[in-house]
Amino acid sequence: KEKFLTGCAKRGIDGPTAEKIFDKIEKFASYGFNKSHAAAYAYLSYATAYFKANYPSEWMAALMTCDRDDTTKLAKFIREARSMQIAMLPPDINQAGSEFAAVKGGIRFAMSGIKGVGQAVVDEIIAERNLKGPFASLYDFMQRADKAKIGKKAIELLIEAGGFDFTGWTRDAMRESIDAMYAEASRDQKEASLGVLNLFSLIDSAEKPFQAPPPVLQPSTKLQLLQREKELLGFYLTGHPMDNYKEVLRRLSCVPFREFETLPEGTIVRAAFVIETLQVKISNKSQRKFAILTISDGL
Repeated sequence: KEKFLTGCAKRGIDGPTAEKIFDKIEKFASYGFNKSHAAAYAYLSYATAYFKANYPSEWMAALMTCDRDDTTKLAKFIREARSMQIAMLPPDINQAGSEFAAVKGGIRFAMSGIKGVGQAVVDEIIAERNLKGPFASLYDFMQRADKAKIGKKAIELLIEAGGFDFTGWTRDAMRESIDAMYAEASRDQKEASLGVLNLFSLIDSAEKPFQAPPPVLQPSTKLQLLQREKELLGFYLTGHPMDNYKEVLRRLSCVPFREFETLPEGTIVRAAFVIETLQVKISNKSQRKFAILTISDGL
């Protein structure tokens, strides 16, 4: 400070003015960006705004990939994507990969985001798909999958997450077929490795197995499918439990959660929702129980 004030005096700046200037500099120095730092932030702000405006699907997919292990952030990005009219698509095994990807029609959920499906399984699926092309059916997948790396449980999880919806079979029918398909495909792979020739595979007219889905005696409800989907992905992806009540909610003038921020403080609203999670805790001060709810209206 003495050096600064001395320099000011040499340049004809009076003492009180020099003190005032130094106080301002000192205050700013406690938290202030230099020009290069400010320029870098300005550039990043411009670049990210440009990407979001011109490549919204690619931009949102990149954000989801960066924070795929943080369910809270991922949920925020998915809500943002939907508000931008970008659809979230299930992790189709012919299109999905290790990362969230922008595809025609929306953003494809990453296979690595399915709970219980390890990275080794995802890598094996991608490698086989790149080597021999897309999978034609669930049985084709069974025949081509390396049984040492992809077990029945992983296949069941892929089915329930929507990975095989492209086949046209219901998820219930595919689950019913897993054991029979897996056993058949495992036997074929074992015989092939031993050099055993299956004559039926050489006859074009022979009826190929698993061409039609098996009957399902107790099909799952839409709600059960969505609940299982949420357990595996962390989100209701292909629908929401409140979807069937949209018209009722409209007649009741229920306000969607997304509009809450635009309402004046103290506004009384009517809302409808489902409880997704419930945590019961005990207050450290009062020792009374309280609950923390995670709720969703699907709108």
